[in-house]
Amino acid sequence: MAISDFSKALELNPEYTVAYNNRGLAWADKGNYNRAVSDFNNYLRINGNKDGDADEIRQKIRNLGYTPKY
Repeated sequence: MAISDFSKALELNPEYTVAYNNRGLAWADKGNYNRAVSDFNNYLRINGNKDGDADEIRQKIRNLGYTPKY
């Protein structure tokens, strides 16, 4: 349910970075790490470090065994 809600939010506003982060967390909880990392990378692509949390998001990606794109 949460994933579909975040997906709908992103349909309405593709720049809504909070939805990318939260959907990424939901995908990771479900074990779908590829989709989680994709969402985290989209968060970084759009938000950069505007909120001062880019390093935290990059660490989430590394913890899943991937390399951040941004």
